[in-house]
Formats: sequence, C-alpha cells, structure tokens
Amino acid sequence: KYTEKGSVTLNVNYEKEDATHIILKISVKDTGIGIKEEDIEKLFSVSLSRLRTDYIDFYLMHNVSSFAQWESLKAAGVEEWIAEKKAAGQIKNVGFSYHGSLPDFKKIIEDYSWDFCQIQYNYAGETYQAGREGLQFASRHGLPVIIMEPLLGGRLATKLPKRAQDEFVKYSGSKPVE
Repeated sequence: KYTEKGSVTLNVNYEKEDATHIILKISVKDTGIGIKEEDIEKLFSVSLSRLRTDYIDFYLMHNVSSFAQWESLKAAGVEEWIAEKKAAGQIKNVGFSYHGSLPDFKKIIEDYSWDFCQIQYNYAGETYQAGREGLQFASRHGLPVIIMEPLLGGRLATKLPKRAQDEFVKYSGSKPVE
C-alpha cells in the first residue's frame, strides 16, 4: 500500500447456504491517496541509480491491477511523465504488470498506447485474472505480452499429483520439467 493517509478495510461476512456450506462475502474499502506526483520521478531516479544507467529499455509499471489504480496514476501525471522520459530517451518502452480482473485489463489496454504488458498465465489458470481471453485481447491489439508464473513458482512442474504427472508422460513422453 503506497499511502501516507487513508486506510484499507477488509470485511468478511458469511451466509449459511445449508447445513454443511457457507458463502463468504468479502469486501475491501481503500481510502488511500496513491502515489504522489513528485514521487514518480524520485522512484525512477532511484531505479536508474541502482541499475547504474541513464536509460531503461523496458520500464515496467508493476501491479497496475485496476482501472481505478490506472486513473490514480494518470491523475498524478504519469502519462505526461512517460512522454517526457521517452522523448529524453530515458525510457525506450513502457508496460505494466497486471493482477486484476479481465474487464479492467481490457480498459487499461484501450486507455493508453502501451509498448508491452505482463500477465500471470499458465495452464492451470487460463481463466484467472487476465487469463487466456486477456492474452488474446492484447494480441488483437498488437500488444506484446510477457508471461509471469508460467509454472506457478515450480508448483505445476514439481508438485503435481502422480496422476497428472503420468498424463504428461503419456502425451508428451516426458515429465512437465525435464
């Protein structure tokens, strides 16, 4: 949470469905202020210093995961800031990583001329977050996509049930990772 003021409130309620099941209802209220305009440049300068360079080929805006969050960044002047950095040659390509809903993913893509994006995608989560539909949407818009978590931190390769591992061997002749 990047804020000096405000709060995040998580509410969890439940409804009894039947004798053995309940339905959890979870809501989040965020009253934070987001990033300050002057901190955008400060964070970028720190990155350049740590990387010991004066430009970045692929600048990733990490975890832009809702349209409201993107709107907050725009309100802080990020579009103009990116344009200045690109004109000065300090950023060659700009993209965002995403962990939110498919509808917001589509809105963020359509709202700005991105150079690339990064989504979580793997065979166990094709409908999770942006998912396959988001991947195809980005492709139709000519937007290159970087995939994160293709093996869920290795869990899809090393912690599969024996039956699933056997299916990999049956169809491909090898285990998920060899």
